[in-house]
Formats: sequence, C-alpha cells, structure tokens
Amino acid sequence: MEAYMFRQDYYTMTEAEEIDRVPMQFDPLGKWQLETGGGAKVPIEWFKAWPTIAIVAPSDKPLTPWLAAGSYCVNQDVKDIIEELAPDVHQFIPLSVEAGPADGRRIHQYYSLHIANRADEVVVEKSNVVWEVNKYSANKVWRKNKAMALPLASIKGKHLWRNRPCMMYCMSGELHDRLQERNLLGGLELEKQIVVE
Repeated sequence: MEAYMFRQDYYTMTEAEEIDRVPMQFDPLGKWQLETGGGAKVPIEWFKAWPTIAIVAPSDKPLTPWLAAGSYCVNQDVKDIIEELAPDVHQFIPLSVEAGPADGRRIHQYYSLHIANRADEVVVEKSNVVWEVNKYSANKVWRKNKAMALPLASIKGKHLWRNRPCMMYCMSGELHDRLQERNLLGGLELEKQIVVE
C-alpha cells in the first residue's frame, strides 16, 4: 500500500477571496477539533457555521479540483471518487463558488471536506525526518518536510485520513492514482510517505 501526505499548493490552488462564514469560529466544532484533533463524523448541525458561498477573484484560469475556502474544498468529481472508495465515511458540506472572468461569472458546485478518519501512529525510528521534543508537551514533533513511516496496520483500508501528532492529511495510493488518472490533484502538493509492515 502507498500513502501520500497532501497540503495546499499555494502557488496553484484556487483560493476564495471571500467566504460567507468561518467554520472554526463555531463552537462546539472548533472546540471539539482542538480538544480531540478531529478525525470522526460530527453531528450535521455542527456544520451550520461552515461556508455556503465562496467568491473567487475574477480570472480566466479554470478552478482547481481542490480549492481553499475556509477548509479543503473539492469539486463533484473528487467527491465522487472519495465516496466510491470510502462510502459514508467523510462528510461533505455543499459550497457554491462564484468564479470566472469579470464578464462571465458562474456558480460552481464544490464541497467543504470534513475528513472523518484518523491514523495517528508513526514509526519514529524509520521516519526520514528531524524530530524534536515539543516544549509544551511530552510528544515529539517533526520539523522537516520529509517522509513519515506509517505502519500498514493503522492505515490499511483507509483512503483519506488525518494524523494529528504529525499535523498532516494523507491519502491512499489508490485514491491518489484514481485522482491522478482524471487530472484531479490540481491545487495539492503531495509527498509520498513510507509504509512499513
């Protein structure tokens, strides 16, 4: 199995200039994520503060499949592939995105993505990173963008997850490959991780 860490590629990802709400300002969702690190489904009413409308600055450039609008947002094609591989695991909050050139604005359907899976385990001694002790807790944290060694047992069967200790989001090789085949990785920076038995 392969695994890829992903993060926003600020040079290529479409970013909303305006959103109608900021999701992390709403308790109990923001509080719950800070206390637990997230990675589970939450009551649907917790999404009432998530954006429903995003506005992108006028441009002739097409929107990227992954978009920044208060959180990771995905287009319908990305959502369909995620749901095909992991049915009813993650939560998608509808988002109307206004974009296009000044004389041809259109509304595009996107979804804010709530990743409802976690895999926090890391094999420190096999990871290719610099580790240091966090002065605020007993946990070690990584300080370099290199590959983590993730135990196969903790990620097997997952296609999209968050790792709180490493503060990273990951996707399976299968999800990566399906998205790549359809040119749906635009807006992301990816880094292959180490998977160990």
